[in-house]
Amino acid sequence: LLGAARAWARRGLDKLDSDPLLESARKFRASPAQLERIRGSIDARNAEGGVYGVWPAHWHAVKVFESLQTQWRTEVVAKRVLVLGLDLGALPFALAERRNQPHRQPLERLMPQLRTLELGAMEHLNRS
Repeated sequence: LLGAARAWARRGLDKLDSDPLLESARKFRASPAQLERIRGSIDARNAEGGVYGVWPAHWHAVKVFESLQTQWRTEVVAKRVLVLGLDLGALPFALAERRNQPHRQPLERLMPQLRTLELGAMEHLNRS
């Protein structure tokens, strides 16, 4: 998820997608170790090409994060904008918008994933 958040911060979530190679490996019942090796090679390849894959188990969090992408709390410090974190006041609206989405998950699983996405994006956004 940190990689997905960094990819979002660099160029937006529209570049995020699952990889057909990984989907095929799952269909052919690749072992977890094989899937992990495939994921590593895909990530290495995509890091150069600007595409980043997201596991289906995290897709709901990524889409909710995408819905919240304009809801950042910021502060001006020393003539630069510092991103403090997401304003989660809009979270109920983002969840309502995604209520019929596949891979939906309960709030207790979603929130740690959202925090990971938030931290990864903030790390990139606050670099300068």
